[in-house]
Amino acid sequence: MATRKRKIDQLVSAKELAEDWGCHRTTVARLLKRAGIHPVVFTKHRNGMKRWRLREVEQYVQSRSSESGTIK
Repeated sequence: MATRKRKIDQLVSAKELAEDWGCHRTTVARLLKRAGIHPVVFTKHRNGMKRWRLREVEQYVQSRSSESGTIK
């Protein structure tokens, strides 16, 4: 029986993105929400662990930087 490999999306936290972007993690969450990028939520609690798909975030950053040269 052949082993079926599943491609798993790489996930990134608001803290990691905030460090890369030089802003607060709340700003990261707000920007991604406005862009329509939804997090993967691992708990049912309001303040549960959230991660975003790196592929979607990279597409967002690329689209924003191609529009104006910088992230807004």
